[in-house]
Amino acid sequence: MVALPSQAVPQPAPSTVILRGLQNGDRACYAELEDGKGVRSSAEAAFELCERTDLIGRKVRLVRRTARVQAMSCQGDPTCSRSDVVELIVELVPLP
Repeated sequence: MVALPSQAVPQPAPSTVILRGLQNGDRACYAELEDGKGVRSSAEAAFELCERTDLIGRKVRLVRRTARVQAMSCQGDPTCSRSDVVELIVELVPLP
């Protein structure tokens, strides 16, 4: 039997990934990312980054900042003023 830790330790999100896709959403641009082990994930990014389709398929360094975005509870309602604080990707830096 394997002993499990009493509390899970959060793993830091990778800062160097392959950008696999970008899609506009209600509260952010959603970036599809692939880490060095081939594991895919999705992360919220600034809306203007959805225009960086030239970086899809390339290795990039992510720059994140704490930011406010429309709350999930708003369900895309543009008149909703509630917000959530998230770690938002604000820059995609292309790598060689």
